[in-house]
Amino acid sequence: MEPTAEQQAAIDAAGRGGDVAIEALAGTGKTSTLTFVAQAMPRRAVYIAFNKAIVTDAKAKFGPHVDCRTAHSLAFRAVGGLYRARLKSPRLSDREKAEILGCRGVRLKVSGAVLDGLDLANYAWRTVLAFVKTADPTLGPDHVPKVPGLTAEDRSRLAEAVLPIASRAWDDLIDTNGKLQFIHDIYLKLWQLSGPRIRGSYIMFDESQDADRVMLDIVCAQEDAQLIFVTKGPRLS
Repeated sequence: MEPTAEQQAAIDAAGRGGDVAIEALAGTGKTSTLTFVAQAMPRRAVYIAFNKAIVTDAKAKFGPHVDCRTAHSLAFRAVGGLYRARLKSPRLSDREKAEILGCRGVRLKVSGAVLDGLDLANYAWRTVLAFVKTADPTLGPDHVPKVPGLTAEDRSRLAEAVLPIASRAWDDLIDTNGKLQFIHDIYLKLWQLSGPRIRGSYIMFDESQDADRVMLDIVCAQEDAQLIFVTKGPRLS
């Protein structure tokens, strides 16, 4: 099969060695375009996609010089394996989280309502979940959930109360013997914070328009590799 004129333009752009962004309309041969690129550049490469099914399909089409991975499989290989046992931990109730985080007896009055330790444990957990979806290096007030109806002063007081609890939650999560529920996004975030290097002369980052800030930060930090971003445009009618 010969590449189309548009595919050849993408191959030529990648062959010039600089970072490249390829927009492929849905149904127009996105994977075949990347296959052509990989054939023209038979050096060690990494193909990354978020969806496991897409990666499985890609493995059957690329040559052995292309390591096809999901973002989480890269992170698990580097960091996640340390937390393998914790991935089996059950979901906890707010009461159980409050016990672990030592905030059962805490009370906070904001805008006429009283938040107890269970509420604060829930806000702290949501704060950590927001943090791990960002490229930020540390927990901060911006990760605390926005509560409708609070004044600016009360938002500040809520953040001041929640952040120390969220920090204890994060300390628990990065401990291989911690007690809180451990989820896959935690080790992906830990990998990002470690400043990882992906081994490959070029990286093909598929469907990058759907990537979260954590994985974008990891890929964009690969200064020693050529980056080929692939975005999916609208489907042709």
